[in-house]
Amino acid sequence: MPEPSFQAPLPEFDPKALRSLRKLGGIKKIDELLGQFRANSGVYLQTLKELAPGGAEEARGVLRRLQSSAARLGALGLEERCAALAAEIASRRTLPPAGGLRELEDSVERAKQWLEKARKEV
Repeated sequence: MPEPSFQAPLPEFDPKALRSLRKLGGIKKIDELLGQFRANSGVYLQTLKELAPGGAEEARGVLRRLQSSAARLGALGLEERCAALAAEIASRRTLPPAGGLRELEDSVERAKQWLEKARKEV
């Protein structure tokens, strides 16, 4: 019988990501990336909502872009949610269910709130 795995879940956010960005490009770089994230995340969510049946590949591409932005900024929970939805789409070859999009929207909102708070502390 295999031994159970007691792997701790990833934290939802990683403040080290913003500190690393600050070292690389200063506060201006963080502000630039946060602005892009705020603008693009809304566009990505709207695109996912408006995709027609058969748009599974486009949905995966949108999720990959959102996942990349989240990872760069340390929004690990959102990054993980995007990866899970993309994997679900790939295996089912259909668009994500409405519940999956609501969870994604919630993750985006939590990430935005955390990023605004974390930005003030960097």
